[in-house]
Amino acid sequence: MKSIKINNFEIANDKPFTLIAGPCVIESQDHSLRLAENIARICERAKINFIFKASFDKANRTNIKSIRGTGLQEALPIFEAIKQNFHCSVLTDIHSESQCKEIADFDAIDIIQIPAFLCRQTDLLVAAGNTKKIINVKKGQFLSPYDIPNIIEKIKSTKNENIMITERGTSFGYNNLVNDFKSLEIMKRYEYPIIFDATHSVQEPGGLGSRSGGKREFVPILSTAAISIGVKINIMDTPGHADFGGEVERSLNLVDGALLLVDSSEGPLPQTRFVLKKALEKDLPIILVINKIDRSDSRTDEVINEVYDLFIDLDATDEQIEFPILYTNAKKGIAHLTLDDGSTTLEPLFDAIISKIEGPIADDSQKPQFLITNLDYDSYVGQIAIGRLNNGTLKMNQTYSL
Repeated sequence: MKSIKINNFEIANDKPFTLIAGPCVIESQDHSLRLAENIARICERAKINFIFKASFDKANRTNIKSIRGTGLQEALPIFEAIKQNFHCSVLTDIHSESQCKEIADFDAIDIIQIPAFLCRQTDLLVAAGNTKKIINVKKGQFLSPYDIPNIIEKIKSTKNENIMITERGTSFGYNNLVNDFKSLEIMKRYEYPIIFDATHSVQEPGGLGSRSGGKREFVPILSTAAISIGVKINIMDTPGHADFGGEVERSLNLVDGALLLVDSSEGPLPQTRFVLKKALEKDLPIILVINKIDRSDSRTDEVINEVYDLFIDLDATDEQIEFPILYTNAKKGIAHLTLDDGSTTLEPLFDAIISKIEGPIADDSQKPQFLITNLDYDSYVGQIAIGRLNNGTLKMNQTYSL
């Protein structure tokens, strides 16, 4: 799995969500700065990585009279101001090899984007790769996801492997695009980060005659679908009692973090102490979940203080004590970051898991390394080994020695 470092975060198919957003085209400095400020504030509050995107020249407009942008020279100081004021990375698209040369030494632009209609232009891809900047290629509406390796190889020929691929819909008849989400899963196999362009995916190219139309009401649902493909969360339940100490140890060897589930009335129980002690010894990141907040005898603040006392009693480090807290009503499927935030879903809990607990780190190119935590037997399939694959890959009908 390829990971691209940018600013103080990384972009990869197994990393937390990154938002690429901004005006379609730069209209003025004030307009761009105002949008960048508002988006940056929202992302900071939501703890989302943010990349500002805007075009200095939309060379592929439907109508010759459409606004194309300020042009590169006027846009450069705007990009620089946005980066300095809001400390975000900047992405812009190019349409010619000469523009690549002009942008190459300009530090305020971090990512060069190749428009979908130009995604197969060899000279343009090579010129972009030679800048040594991150290259985001938008997959053409006419292109199969299986054609993406050819694009990747063209950029890699410049010794630049900072490559991202964007899905933005596929032509379906006249003036219409559809999304085949198998495309995201197929392109993930090529290991480079996959981006989903939700707004262009609902575009109706030329649908209004002299300009393009679109169905913006479908952006939220398509975005949700795309993110769900990029993230997989496995949650395991573990017994909490010391009598099941071996089972607890085996379970903790399979995970990258722990949800500490505490009743809002009962508070930490003896088994809570046992499991927490084992999790802290393994230095697993902890998320505290105060459940059953709807109980009439709920005493949330007292219970949280009891949990803090338990961490201190178990000699937790300062970093371990800085855990996020969520409040849940599991029966209704609701999680809150604050008790009065109005949430009606478990989404805050899943967001906390993604942002607090890093995904597994593994190298598929290495020899298989499989940690077996349990052995079982089935009369149909025979001996079963249950565990965690730390490196390499396992293949069907392949024999492995222990």
